Amino acid sequence: MPGKEWTTPEQKEFLRKELVPYRDHLNAQQLSRYWTDLYQRWAQLWPERATTFPTLQPDDSLTPEQMATLATAITKRHKQWLRWHAGAGKNRSANKKIMDVVDDLIKVNTCIKQPLEIYSKMYYTSRVKPEIPLDSMDTNISMLRQQTERKFKTEPKEIQDEVMCIHKKQITSKNSIAVAKDDEAHLNIDVEVHQSNIQQCAPALQQILDHLSRKTGWSFSILMGGPDPIEPEGQCVVVSLHTGNNSHGKKFGESYSAFDSTIVQAYAKFLDSKYRKSPL
Repeated sequence: MPGKEWTTPEQKEFLRKELVPYRDHLNAQQLSRYWTDLYQRWAQLWPERATTFPTLQPDDSLTPEQMATLATAITKRHKQWLRWHAGAGKNRSANKKIMDVVDDLIKVNTCIKQPLEIYSKMYYTSRVKPEIPLDSMDTNISMLRQQTERKFKTEPKEIQDEVMCIHKKQITSKNSIAVAKDDEAHLNIDVEVHQSNIQQCAPALQQILDHLSRKTGWSFSILMGGPDPIEPEGQCVVVSLHTGNNSHGKKFGESYSAFDSTIVQAYAKFLDSKYRKSPL
């Protein structure tokens, strides 16, 4: 029996229209920018606070219990977007199971964001930047932070509550839902988080492959790689995973003497062409 729809007809139509830009940003590896924009446009049409507490007035204060409820609702909405987009046109039930398995295998090492940083990542472009004079010569980091802080303090209570809910949810759940923007100089990318997740990819995938091998009797070989987030020049790293041994007790990567010099090198060349900012 199909599950209950979590969208209204208007919301579903909104998301359907978003599939093309979603795939464009996915192919361009700019999803963080896309989620920020989607969140702002969705919140303008269906504010989460108003959806969760329809009887409250915009200036009404929230109790601690209501703040926790709103934070949970925001987290749930972000997950619904992710799963809807990832599963569009596919078997969403199977897709959800896969995502849950991967989430369980990779223990996310989150970095708790401060309220001002959360607000900046969500609203800097749409609400702070337009108020900075175009001819201003004083655009250093300190000035930008002061401008952002002043703007945040004068925001409607609905926006302040939303930011604080996200911040408190990070602390209690250790599951950051704040979206990042990669095109503003004043924001930092969490390279430590990326590095931690990359380090956990191999053991997580190895568990999945070993399980699939037992279930199917098949053998698997996987190549994966990309820029090392700790390496200043973004040097690409290649990792291979294998299941199944031949009659000599060796996996494919060990049994094929030219594996590193041919297959791995060819894949490394592909990664360089994909990630390098300028031709080699």
